[in-house]
Amino acid sequence: TAGLPARQFRGSQARFLNMTSSSHEVVRVWVPDEEAAWLSGVVQSHEGDVAVVELEESADVVRVPRAELLPRVTDEDEAVNDLIKLQHLHEPSILRALDVRYAQNKIYTYTGAILIALNPWQDLPLYTEDVADSYADRGGNDRDPHI
Repeated sequence: TAGLPARQFRGSQARFLNMTSSSHEVVRVWVPDEEAAWLSGVVQSHEGDVAVVELEESADVVRVPRAELLPRVTDEDEAVNDLIKLQHLHEPSILRALDVRYAQNKIYTYTGAILIALNPWQDLPLYTEDVADSYADRGGNDRDPHI
């Protein structure tokens, strides 16, 4: 995490930093990582401006400046079909939502009126006549993203 720029927090981000200092709440966070970009973890404790975080995948415990952490939502919130619906719209949440949908062969995701398409590197049965007809007059983003 060395060398990452310091962030200025206001409003909900400042409240998040205060939550990371509480030992009574389970606080899921994103930890910056040079190899993976972001790793998911749970704050175990804090020592001043440093949080002690257990990484979820490896169970390793790392010490991270609290200002470098970003809040993480529950897994159910990460499978949204429109990124605007994410509780926290920041880099790790966006990447995680796209990764979850990609793993489900859902290669299209909205971000408001913009459609993001990820290359699946395989043929997917996306363009049947029934599917095309159902999206011909969709009238908004209430359906799963598709082109």
